[in-house]
Amino acid sequence: MNPVCTICALFCGDYPDLLARCLAPLLQLDPDKFRLRLGFNAISDRSQLVLSALMSSLKNQRLVEHVVNSPTNLFKYPMLRLLLNGLGVKS
Repeated sequence: MNPVCTICALFCGDYPDLLARCLAPLLQLDPDKFRLRLGFNAISDRSQLVLSALMSSLKNQRLVEHVVNSPTNLFKYPMLRLLLNGLGVKS
């Protein structure tokens, strides 16, 4: 079954609490209805720890369709192109 909706979410910088507050509910979505494309643009070590904890608790790997995790800060439009076109590093 194809998902009804693909959600793209882009996170950047040193905002671990915001990352957790936004990403945790997305990771609870029904994979039969949704897919996620997640971008992480030069997130801090603290945010990376939160991300690792959230991703390790993911129950259904089908939900996350694509991940771009750039250690360097990319400009917004190149990062969005990677995310939307399914390019970059899938983790």
